[in-house]
Amino acid sequence: MVEKDEAGKGALEFRGLVAALCERRGVFSMNKQFESRLAVALIFAILAVAVVFRFLWLETIPGLNGDEAWLGWKAAKAASGAPLDWRTNSGNFTNPFFLLPLVWVHYFFEPSAWAVRIVAALSGVLTLVANFLLCRRIFNETVAWASTILVAVMPMAIAYSRFGWEPSQIPLFAVFIFYSAMAICDSSRPLLHWMLVACLSLFCGFLVHPTMAFLGLFIALGLIARWFQPERTRVRATLLFVSGILISVLLGFAMYLKAPPWIQPEIAARFHAWAWVSDMPRFFVAWLRNFNGINTFGFIPGSEPRASQILNIGKPWELFQVDWIVGGIFFASIGVLVFGLYRNFRSVQNDSVFQRQVVVLLFAFTLGTLLFGIMNGTCKVAVWFDRYALWSLIPGCMILGLAYSACVCHLKSIFFPLRWAGVTFCLFMLSFFYQKYFMHFKKCGGDAGMDSRVATTQIKKTAAELLTDWQLSQPPSSKPVLISSDWFAFWPIAYYMQRKHAADSWEMVYAGAEAPEQLRGMHKFRERFADRKVVVAEFDGVDAWEKWKEVFLEKSWDENALVLKDIAGRPNLRLDFPFSDAERAGAL
Repeated sequence: MVEKDEAGKGALEFRGLVAALCERRGVFSMNKQFESRLAVALIFAILAVAVVFRFLWLETIPGLNGDEAWLGWKAAKAASGAPLDWRTNSGNFTNPFFLLPLVWVHYFFEPSAWAVRIVAALSGVLTLVANFLLCRRIFNETVAWASTILVAVMPMAIAYSRFGWEPSQIPLFAVFIFYSAMAICDSSRPLLHWMLVACLSLFCGFLVHPTMAFLGLFIALGLIARWFQPERTRVRATLLFVSGILISVLLGFAMYLKAPPWIQPEIAARFHAWAWVSDMPRFFVAWLRNFNGINTFGFIPGSEPRASQILNIGKPWELFQVDWIVGGIFFASIGVLVFGLYRNFRSVQNDSVFQRQVVVLLFAFTLGTLLFGIMNGTCKVAVWFDRYALWSLIPGCMILGLAYSACVCHLKSIFFPLRWAGVTFCLFMLSFFYQKYFMHFKKCGGDAGMDSRVATTQIKKTAAELLTDWQLSQPPSSKPVLISSDWFAFWPIAYYMQRKHAADSWEMVYAGAEAPEQLRGMHKFRERFADRKVVVAEFDGVDAWEKWKEVFLEKSWDENALVLKDIAGRPNLRLDFPFSDAERAGAL
């Protein structure tokens, strides 16, 4: 009892000291009522800007990705009456919650970049709405506002709300899985009701993307914690953690058995000589970079070229840029929650359910992160594969939101500085995204690869319009061939040529596995198309051009080539077919 009184006295003295310092520095010099209203107005403005960022320049930024276009092509074909292909290019089942709305969009609108991405953008907004409503029901309104605004400003969340991929819906379904798991922890809530919600959400989430299986740990630990009540003693908390480890091992083994045959040796190699242990420092750096957006900036716009340099000790620490800011805040948030749990274990308080939920959140997030790192390694969470970490976005933001809310609640003497610190952090994240994403695309068109570059309009859209106009000038009996060996060149053009069914007048051939750079299928291509008009579409400067010359020796490649440029004037997409001088001048 004496120890508790001394601790409370020390905490009061610390708060009084901080408050005195704040008063001396003029932090409270403004009228508190005016300051509170200003902060609330800024919070709503931040939320509004974050929503606008999900739709701003959706048609042109970034350049249409090959995977986006492939999904759009399937949706446009289905909207025209063709059978719907439910398989992805890797053989998995296509996310129906993304594809079916995409088909519906194409019933009413012509193929375009915004039509491909509007489902992702709306899913991003629904994520914010669902997060706020469920978080307010499971926790309270303060935590709901904090976590929702954090999800709104996270660069990775904004970027993938603008990208027409199936994984863009991971945060939306993660919301239902996560909060149903938190509800299961509460013994006063109906178990059957929330278990049905959790299992249905997990099943649907797995259809969205297989990485959602990691969120199953939250449901399993929530169910165990309902009876273990780990907040009561450290022994029970330890038993819960051990149970989580056993479940993680079983889940990892099931993932290994379910993995494609060509992936299993890669997973097994990570256990040879404990390779995953030495890889963990690099993995954690890459993992944190998904919360500050650096991995995404290195992938989509290419504005952070150093993102692939992970834990290179030979480089100066400046390499990590905002890693320290967001990483420090993240680990400090975990520290706040752990400290709160430690004190509550020593003096049990009334809100035992909240303690239980925090224990499940920290344990499941830690075990899920470790399991992901052991099974997949650094490369599957860094640049290019950063979307695989989207499942962790909602629980990660909840850790930040709970820690911030706890500080605001228990440090009332510095309430206003804490509020302004939160507002400043959100403004920083939004401005960071605007600079690294929008401004970079506007300035140079992007550096992440030819498929992501942009001009004032989509380059592949321009190519499709030129091809359509050229085909209309040909004899009605003529059916030219469009062929490409590049996924990111072929599918966007093929998708845009679905406008007014222009693609029906073409034979569209994706070389794919028979790519000419491998010198495969040369005779087949020559035999099939030697007597027809062939248009080859490739990115400028690639080796495929020289190989195509070997396939079609009779073509006048240099005379017929047209190179479309990006916004910075860099050569981008190259087409080979006979333009007129007027068409050539107009395209350039």
